[in-house]
Amino acid sequence: MEELIELNVRQGCILATNSEVKGTNALFEIVKSGRLGDIKNKGVPDNCKFLVLTQDCNISSKSNKYIELAQLKKAKVKDESKIEHIILGKDYNKLILKQGSEYYELSEILITKVKKDTISEYIRKTSIIIDTSLDPRTKKIVLDWRLLTYLREPFPHNFNTALWKYFTESDNWFNGFLLNNQDNIHSIRFYVEPEEEQAAQYDFSICVLLTDAGAAQQDIIEKEVDKMVRQFSEYPEINCLQISDDVNGLDEQTFPENLILSLTSTLDEFTFANAYVMPEFNFQYLCY
Repeated sequence: MEELIELNVRQGCILATNSEVKGTNALFEIVKSGRLGDIKNKGVPDNCKFLVLTQDCNISSKSNKYIELAQLKKAKVKDESKIEHIILGKDYNKLILKQGSEYYELSEILITKVKKDTISEYIRKTSIIIDTSLDPRTKKIVLDWRLLTYLREPFPHNFNTALWKYFTESDNWFNGFLLNNQDNIHSIRFYVEPEEEQAAQYDFSICVLLTDAGAAQQDIIEKEVDKMVRQFSEYPEINCLQISDDVNGLDEQTFPENLILSLTSTLDEFTFANAYVMPEFNFQYLCY
């Protein structure tokens, strides 16, 4: 069997049926249903494509006989703004990818394992072709969409409620700011105390981690983050530690030693100790 890696089958590439293949879709025989036994796929349409989810090391491993594919069904999208949360991976049941001018829906119930030698055979016959590969940003969205299904770390309930109330009442300007700076912002870190779901008040600290490109825009980004925390701190149940009258004095209080009080930080400055205190909450989809 030819190694799939040698055939350029890698994580994030999209497989499609060759347009010269007539009649029954060549992939019907190998992809018949989703991974959940009680939900049956109604069939694989001719315009369906397949996204490779398996890591490259497992694709090349001889001990692993399968690769994982996600079916991409063509979707009609009239207004992208109405499905932005699905495009950004907030809905953990489905995701919509945009490839060129086309949209494709990816459902978590239609993720299927297929034998590697079967895929290799179809590629050699040119029944399957490698259509394209995801760009790095879209690939990250897909992988986070799968990962965060199980590992997302939510805010305490009352804090989360206040945060989304702020986004709504402020017309989501901060969301738009993060999206516009997707090349400048790596991720966002939060410290929230207490961890109680129903606390009457929360102390928080936010730190925006900057990419190399973002470091050059640090002053501009920090100004906008400062605007956000001051607006959010007007809510009666929220207290931002970074706008305290005596920020330096906070070190003498009961807050963690490695708490970051700067609004922005470069990746070089941010340490593992900081990450333990300020985890990356389920918030990063805003800065894709």
